[in-house]
Parts: sequence; structure tokens; C-alpha cells
Amino acid sequence: MEQLKQYLDDGWFAVPEKDDCSRPEEYAQSFDASACIRTAIPALVCDLFPKAETSIWYYRPFRSNLTADSGHRIILSFERVVCLCEIWVNGCFIDRHLHSEEAFSVDITDALKDGENLIACRVYGPVTGKIGPMGIAMDSVPNYAQVYSYYTVISKTGIYGHVSLEKRGLVYIQDCHIRPDHKTGLVTSELTVRSDLNIESDITIKYTITDRSQCIAEEKISTKLQPMSDTIISLSATLEQFELWSPEDPKLYGINIGITSSAGLAETFNRRIGFKDFRVENGYFMLNGKRIWLSCAHSMATREAIVHAKTMGFGALRFLSEMPSSELLDFCDEIGMMVYEECAVSWGMSDYPDMEAHMHSYLDNMIRRDRNHVCVGIWGVFNEQPGPNVGRSHPRIPQTSAVFETAVNYLPAMRTLDPTRLILLSSGRWDARADIGSYANPGSSVWEYGWGAEGPGASVCAPGTGNPHLEPYITEVGDNHLYPTVPLQNEIRDFVRRIGEKTNPVFLSEYGVGYQLALHDLYADLVSHSHPDHPSIPYYQIQIDKLEEWITHFDLSHVYATPREFLMASVQAGAKQRAESIDPIRANPKLCGYSLTSFSVGNEGVYYRDGGFIPGLVDVLRDSFAPLKWAFFMDSSQLYPNTPFSVEAVLCNADVLEAGSFSAVVSVRGAQGVCFKESVLFTYPAGKPLAASVMKIDLPGFEPGDYTFSVFVDSIRQPTCETTHFRVHESIPGALHQTIGIIGDIGTTTDFLSGLGAVIVSDYADADTICVGTVAAEKRAETAKTVTELAWNGKRVVILDDSLWENINTSAQAFMETIQFSEDSQQSAAVNFGSRVYIRNWLYHMDNYIADSQVFDGLSSPGLLDMDMFRLVYPDHYMVNPDKPSKTYCAAYGSGMFVENACLSALTLGEYTLGAGSVVVSTFKLLGQIGSDPVADRLLYNLLSK
Repeated sequence: MEQLKQYLDDGWFAVPEKDDCSRPEEYAQSFDASACIRTAIPALVCDLFPKAETSIWYYRPFRSNLTADSGHRIILSFERVVCLCEIWVNGCFIDRHLHSEEAFSVDITDALKDGENLIACRVYGPVTGKIGPMGIAMDSVPNYAQVYSYYTVISKTGIYGHVSLEKRGLVYIQDCHIRPDHKTGLVTSELTVRSDLNIESDITIKYTITDRSQCIAEEKISTKLQPMSDTIISLSATLEQFELWSPEDPKLYGINIGITSSAGLAETFNRRIGFKDFRVENGYFMLNGKRIWLSCAHSMATREAIVHAKTMGFGALRFLSEMPSSELLDFCDEIGMMVYEECAVSWGMSDYPDMEAHMHSYLDNMIRRDRNHVCVGIWGVFNEQPGPNVGRSHPRIPQTSAVFETAVNYLPAMRTLDPTRLILLSSGRWDARADIGSYANPGSSVWEYGWGAEGPGASVCAPGTGNPHLEPYITEVGDNHLYPTVPLQNEIRDFVRRIGEKTNPVFLSEYGVGYQLALHDLYADLVSHSHPDHPSIPYYQIQIDKLEEWITHFDLSHVYATPREFLMASVQAGAKQRAESIDPIRANPKLCGYSLTSFSVGNEGVYYRDGGFIPGLVDVLRDSFAPLKWAFFMDSSQLYPNTPFSVEAVLCNADVLEAGSFSAVVSVRGAQGVCFKESVLFTYPAGKPLAASVMKIDLPGFEPGDYTFSVFVDSIRQPTCETTHFRVHESIPGALHQTIGIIGDIGTTTDFLSGLGAVIVSDYADADTICVGTVAAEKRAETAKTVTELAWNGKRVVILDDSLWENINTSAQAFMETIQFSEDSQQSAAVNFGSRVYIRNWLYHMDNYIADSQVFDGLSSPGLLDMDMFRLVYPDHYMVNPDKPSKTYCAAYGSGMFVENACLSALTLGEYTLGAGSVVVSTFKLLGQIGSDPVADRLLYNLLSK
């Protein structure tokens, strides 16, 4: 059989263009192999020439295995080039193509020679903040959010996908849009046939639908093609019996279209299709008429990652701001993974002269290319795109109206390309336009209302929550992002549980928790497999260096054996933190779906390095996304001895359990075995809410120890996550035989200290220890000086409120704002306690590491500070760049942060010897928790009794 296609993925050469290139045609005629890097496709500039800021020339010498004749042409095809590509063959200029995601083809028949040929491609993609020799700036093309410096780690410029030669007839299929009707079984195909013949021709089309290679429906028609024109032909066939495609049963059918021409030319088209209906009804996602709770994550996934995601219980993957390859979508069709797809215009678009044309071109390309894939359930237009009436500012996002309005108005045109899929306007709805709906159902050419408080009379500038710990949540819109401060306080947890309580349902399209980067693993992988100048190598190297400096400065080498183990302790805690973050989401019956940040490698994904999962995370996500699961809530998991408390049990049900009454066995098990057991009847209500609070169990107090609370339900499939854990702490072990002086206000902590036997005195000369509480702003400088003097005179001074240094250096860090601070110039020259910096711990956060077992006696041994145990006192201020303490009790490190060098190290609890005395510096939030939190009580006791 004659060969019709020749792949050219291997055997390429690449070299940067000289800055003074004024005659590119000279580059196009030949190349010096010794000056080039040999490569294969994909060939990305960041991997080949990381420091290049010019165009890159790609060369491919080849012998053509294809022969043209009077009825055929030789076509050179590129699956994807980012972003500008000029093509020469044998020194002849062929074409210029500007688009980062569109497959394109050029006719090179006339440029081909017998024997050796040469393809030369001049490829250019802009560098952030610069206009290169091709005259293109990063903010004048769709850029995958690389216009934001934080996300610009590597350039995406290069040749992707397959490069091939194809022998194509003068009659060929230019496009085919297939529309399977999930109600009737009718399969309609709109075929665009191109004739490059200069005469009229007759064609016969055979249209076949197959099931497991067996023909189950067919149609045959004949028609005429006009010379040098496109002809649109409609074909249809009906399946009398058919099955719907779903993630559980991804049923596919084959489409085969064969064309024969009176000119003796033949053309075929093959595609697999499926029947499905995915939409929003009454605020909830519906797949094939059944309500589903949409579990999603955003990622540029691989085939392996798609299998992993399915194993973990994800029903969809979101391809954020970059289209997946056609091969990946083929795999999603097969395996039953639904896709939420976006293209490059979705993130980082600004208003520039060609913006509207680019928006239309990229959206059209996405829909045309992938609309025949049954796995695609959602077309996404934007991610975090501001709109015309934003009353909220953002340090990284330009405020514009034209970009947003262009997309809002383009919906009818998108509908002409695909009337069958759900379209989402903007993930996060940073436009804040609650008067515009968030989605358009299949068949709809208007943005529909059904989520949040969106409606015709709603706000044109919906507000935030007013709580900085809940940024960037916008109260009235129905497609929202939420990155709360961690560890989750009860107020934040309960907010998540109440989202949508007084409105329509809400889609939480981004929310995640993170951990420290596995810097050593990522660095080693880059060094082994990447160019020595890869921009991410110094990104990781400097953070590793700073980590080692931190360990040395604070004498932490006894905590873990190697620097890597500090980071891996955080990684290993990631699974537990994920579970705790998902529980309030699943417990909210008005959250119709959740897209997790993210399914990737880094400090927010499910992989900590290539091929390695976050320990325990597979089980956590599978159980958290199970159709039927428990979510348990307590005021605190840290308890006083013999003190009664209660546990609320919420049953999360994604339409697998019918309403009814059920019996359960509730138990508590400790070190000595079962210490509580009770049979309970509960009712799951009618209407099948996605979650219902079905039990509140009052429990007696317990003796000190670690306990497991469990629920077992009889006669149904046991829900996942059937246990939770709590600790009952030891009583304070002894009296405080001290005299204590007080500076400032320590509130009821005075009563606590007195109750432990401490004597509170007003004359500092009589005190063994001085406790410093809240001091009025105008007295802080004077008090800081007094603290130093008292220490020099032999007193031990314990700082219980770090706002003592607030007038020196502090700031309210906004969401995604780069942390900035300066050296302290107001502290005593005798010692520098550091610059006090507020850090909003969210997905990217500081982890604290305990260094001293005595100060944390009865709480924890040296190692990573447990966020849940220390939830109420967890620091949000840090002493940065301090002198080395005489004794470090706890220090913090954060990687991948919004800060210079992408990492931050600090002191959170330490002691400085000054003269005959000392100063204990603490940023733990003890005041206000003493007497109500056993962790705060014990930590303060340990500090004072040391």
C-alpha cells in the first residue's frame, strides 16, 4: 500500500538566531550542525536554550518518502508551535503562522526536490517584560498567564506535538462536526469538503457507524463539488439502540466517512463518538439526567496522571489555560475522564489592539478541534479575569473591561460552533459581576443564572467577605475561588460549610492546601534531565541554600538528620491537611462541585516529584471523594481531661443513599480499648441533599490519651472516613513557684497564673519573671527599651504579645501579594530580635519546626509542628533576620513563597541571653487562648517553669 504520511518528529537541529539577523532567508538555506543542538519534537526553547531571548531556528533535513502527482499535494503539518512560526523549505519562504495552540498545514509540493530537502522554522515566543526582535510582547498575545511574573518560571516557546508530511488528494475533508443526540440516537455530521480541482466533480460518501467494529447504521449519498471551493454536506444516521457515555461506563461508537471522487481520488475520516448530556439544573451538575457532585482538579495531565486521578475518585480534570493534546483527549474518551477545557486566552489577557481577534481565534480553535471528543464536558472561557466594574484591586491582575466584555458578548458565536456543551464564563468570577450568569447550558446563547446570588438585579460589583482570611472569595457570584488562611479556624471552617446557604448552589472551582517543595528531589531531577541553564535550577538552588543557612543559624541539625527531611515532614503532613480541608466542602449541601488545586508536581499538587505521590494522599482523596462519606466536626480536637464534648456527624451523599432511618454504632477507642459505645438511630432526609447533619453525639470526658471516634452504619455500604481522632491532654504537672511581674495587658492569663500558684507582683525588682502582654501603640518603643534593660539587670522577660514590635515593621499581606520587609532599625544595638512580618499562611505557607523537647513537653517532640494540635495558637507573625538566639525553641521555613528568593525563614519561639537575664521572643498566639485551650496552657506553663 502506498505510504500517505511521513512523521518528522526526530532528527531536528536547533540554534538561536543572532541578535543582528536582518536577512532571515540566509538562515533558511543551510545550517551548521556542529553549532546546533540535536533534538526531537517536542523541542522547547526552555530545555534547549534557557537564556535565549531571540528567535530559535529549527532545522530538519529529510528525504521525502511521498511522491506528488497531478491529483495530490505534499502537505507539511504542525500540531502546535508557540507562538510565531515562519517556515522555509529548501530556502523558499512558505508561510508565517501566529497562534500558540492551533494545528496548521502548509503546501510544500512546489518547494520539494528529489533527494535531500531542508525544512527551516524560525520560532519566536516573547519573554516577560520585553519586546523581542519579532516585535511581539508577552502582553500582546495569549500567554498562559506568563505575563504575571510569579507564574513565569519557564518559557513555553517551541515546537510541540507531531510534525508530519502528508500526501493529500485535491478532494479532502477539511472539517467534520459530529453531533450525537443523547435523546434520540440520531448522529448528525456536518462535513466540510474541499475541492482543489479546477473542474466540477462528483463524489460518493459512505457514512458508517460501528459498535466494536460491527456496522450498526449507515448512509450513502452522492453530490457534486464545485471547483476550487468548500462544500458543506450534512450526513445523519440513527441508532435504534444505544448506550450513554459516562465515567463509569465510557461507551464509544465508531464513525467512518469514506469519499470517492469521479476524479479517482479517495478520502477517509475516522472518529470515535459517544452520547452524553452534561448541564446545570437547579444549580447542580447533571450528567445524563442524574445529579452528580463534580470532583475535579486542574492540571496539564499525562496519561499516567489521568489513570491516577480516576483511581483517586476524580470525575473530571480541568486543563487550566492550555489545551490538552488530542491524544490525551482520545485517552479521556476511552477511560471515562470528563474534561473541563480552557485555552491560552483564559488567563492573563490584557486589552491590546489584536485582543478581540485573538480571543475569537483561540476560542474557535479550541471548540472546532475538540468538539467531537465526548469526554469534553465544559468549555471554560476565563480564569480569574477582572471585569469592568471591579471595586477590588489585585497586585498582579490588570484591571480591564474590554477583555471580559469581549468574552461575554462572544457566547452566541461559540454556540454556533458547539450547541451541545456547558460553557463556564470565568473560574473564580473575579469580574464580580453578579448581574451576569456564570454558565450557559447546552443550547443556550445567554449567560444563565442558577449559582450564588446571580440575577438580573444583582450587584455589578459584588463584594468580598470583608475577612482577609477568606480571600479571594466574592460573596454573590456562583463560581468561586477560596484560599483560606491555615490552619482552618472554626469560623473559617463554618463559613465553608455555609456557602450558598441563603442562595442558589455554588461551584467552588479552586481551593487547595499545600506543603513545602521537595526542593532536593526537584533540583536533582532538573540537573539530571535539563539544560544547565534551566531557569528553575537556581530557583531551587537558592531555596536549598537558604534552608541550610536556616538550619545552621537556629541550631536545628538535631531535629532531622538531613535538610531534605525538614521538607519531607511537611510533604508527609499534606494528606492529613487535604482531608481536613475537604471535609467542610463535602459537608456543605449547596456546593455542587469542587475543583482541587491541583493535580500536579510542586507545593500544591498530588505529586511531590515525578512518579512520587504525596504519602497517604491517594487514600485520602479516594475516601474524601467517595459517593458516601462521613465528615465529623468538633469545636476542638484538643481537650481537657474529663470534660464532656460533642461530635457532629455529617453524612455526605452523592446520590447513592435513599432517604430513610438507619442504625449506627458510635464508639470511642483509646489505649486501653473501647471506652465508649452506643447505638444511635438517625435519619437521612428526603430530597437527598448532598450532605446532611444526622447526628450530634454527646460524649463524656475521658482520661488523658489519644482516642479514635468511629461510626459504623448497619445494613448499607459503609461510608468512608468513618473515624476521627482527638487528644485529651494531661493536666498541668505542677505549680508555678514564681513571682511574676506584668507589663501591659495579659487579660485573664493573670488568673491562670495565680491559679497555678504564681505570685503576681507590681514591683519588677521582686519578680523572677516578667510577662509582657499587649502594650498601647504609643508605648511600644519605650517598652521594648525597658524589656532590654530588665534582661540586662538579670530578669527573664517572656514576650506574650509580639505586637510589641508592630510599630517597627509589620504589614497586612494581601492575597498573592509579595511579602516585603526591611531591616529593623529601632531595636537595641545589643540584640536584633528580627523584623516582625505578618504572613498570611494559605496554600503557600510557613511550616514551624519544634527544636526543644522541654518547652514542648507534654505536647510534641522535636519535628514538624502539627497544625491541628496547635491550631488556636499557630503563628501568623514571624521574626525574620534575627540574631542567632541563645536557644531556639521553634523556627519556621517556607518554600515557594511570594517573597524575594521564593523562600522565607524565621524565628517563632526562642530565647536571647542579655547580660544576667534573657528575653523570650514568641509569636505564638497564646493570649486569648489561655484557660480555654490545653495546648496554650501547657506551652505557657512550660515556658515559665523552664
